Amino acid sequence: MRKLLTGAAIAAAVLAPGMASADTGSVGVHYGNLDAGSFDLDLYGLELSYNHELSNGWLVQGDAVSDRLDTGGNLGLGYVNISAGKRNDHHALYGFVGHNNIAFSDSLNIGVGGQIYLPQATINGSVGYADFDTGGATNVHADGTYFFSDNFGATLDLGYIDFDGGSSASIYGVGAVYRFADCPLSIDASYRVNDFDGSSEVDVIHIGFSLNFGTGSAREQSQAGSSFNGGNRLYRDILSGL
Repeated sequence: MRKLLTGAAIAAAVLAPGMASADTGSVGVHYGNLDAGSFDLDLYGLELSYNHELSNGWLVQGDAVSDRLDTGGNLGLGYVNISAGKRNDHHALYGFVGHNNIAFSDSLNIGVGGQIYLPQATINGSVGYADFDTGGATNVHADGTYFFSDNFGATLDLGYIDFDGGSSASIYGVGAVYRFADCPLSIDASYRVNDFDGSSEVDVIHIGFSLNFGTGSAREQSQAGSSFNGGNRLYRDILSGL
């Protein structure tokens, strides 16, 4: 997993300076906290994404995350995903495959996703499955961001994840994104509640800082950037179920 993440990072660093105008990407850092009452864990990570336009609206995107979960021993986590699909001015459809490494267990990921673009909003939806050696996890997720301006938006998150063996969780969240004008730096923050069958909850706080390339605003990044997020949502919804 480390080799895959390192390779993705090197590739992004090499490609970024020469990206074509139709190519987009981002490099960022983030902090998270998972609080279930019985445990309270901090998470730190790096993330990157790169989206390349092929022709006639067809795109290919790579994205990866490398995380450290502070359990006293800094447990390493992460994922690598490749997405491919077609985008126009109004919507996008894509499929993704990837690899998760979570809690010493690897999974093959597969799923589909879509986006709807409105003048002041972007809506995402995805269905994904992670196949671990010890079982699988099926994830359905939707989120929408309403942009009060091109560089400031508020997000609503809704999701559901079902783990083989009977455990499942409903996910509710809110968030916001802000990008500084005439600057590639953006900040995003979110708060989510993962309700496990009404018997327990995990509260998740996330804050991230990213540099975005090839787009001029937060809204443009969500509608024309490296914004296919089905693989990312699958990973984060599984992670919050640890």
